[in-house]
Amino acid sequence: MRTYQSFLVVMLLVCAVRAETVVLLSGKTLDGIILKQTDEAVILRTLRGTVELRRSDIQEIRQDTPKVESAPPDRETIRKIAGVTKFADLSERPSKCPKCTGTGIAIWLECLNCNKSGKAGYKNMGDYWEMCKRCTGAGRIAAARCNTCIGTGSVLLSKLEPAAGGFKEPPKGMKWCDGCSGTGAAIWTDCSQCRRSKFPGYLFHGDGVTLCNRCNGAGKFPGLACGKCKQKGVLPLGN
Repeated sequence: MRTYQSFLVVMLLVCAVRAETVVLLSGKTLDGIILKQTDEAVILRTLRGTVELRRSDIQEIRQDTPKVESAPPDRETIRKIAGVTKFADLSERPSKCPKCTGTGIAIWLECLNCNKSGKAGYKNMGDYWEMCKRCTGAGRIAAARCNTCIGTGSVLLSKLEPAAGGFKEPPKGMKWCDGCSGTGAAIWTDCSQCRRSKFPGYLFHGDGVTLCNRCNGAGKFPGLACGKCKQKGVLPLGN
């Protein structure tokens, strides 16, 4: 503990006082604070402790110039370093997800444990009713989370493209294509693997669903590229 405290004291002294660099004839250098100097010796306080050096072994003593800290970079410089077009507006508040209406769930399934009881969420036990343990009285089961909000139920609309219900700005000097709403596709075709499913984009198994591994949950593919934007989704301003 005492050693650690001594180390902190030395560090504070080095930060608060101009330090010296002692260059020895052997080429070795020592950094620290000179506590005392005589014609025969120099007493130096370093991070490793106090050492006494003979004048005859010293080549020179240099005083280190204190470093001048540069001003912190402005927001524009930080933006360029980060590689983003602009920073998020800190005043923007999360909004209800336009895809799942704030529930965070993309697909709900009817609870098969109580769907035929006559009262969803409960089971008829003859002379009394009991809450369903599978759905805890909801009458339905969350089968798949919403991919737009990642199950949180809220999003920043400035991060969503107009086709997804948001108002994300296009790249600088561009605008969203009005021919395809920024998607780059003029015609969409249904995914052949999940188009017969009750829930497009997912494979329905009666009491559960799995994400379609062909369309990755989209339920469709671009069938025809937009001829106006050449499948880019954006157009130069003025077009």
